Amino acid sequence: EPVEVFNLGTGQGNSVLEVIQTFEESTGVSLPYKIVGRRAGDVIAVYADTTKATEILGWSTKRDLASSLSSAWAWEKRIRGL
Repeated sequence: EPVEVFNLGTGQGNSVLEVIQTFEESTGVSLPYKIVGRRAGDVIAVYADTTKATEILGWSTKRDLASSLSSAWAWEKRIRGL
């Protein structure tokens, strides 16, 4: 049976540091991290093209990074009873 693969997201890239900082700002939770040099094999950037999801499914994001992270954290807290 054929399988279709769709990239879902905003189509806008975010750095790891942007995700960490946005998570901290949107949830009030501080994350411990260190800024270190690039590891062997690390890629410079990775992007997903969301065109297929838009064209075939009519799907597009309704939330930005901050609201997505805040929602994911609220779900995680509910599931884990935090």
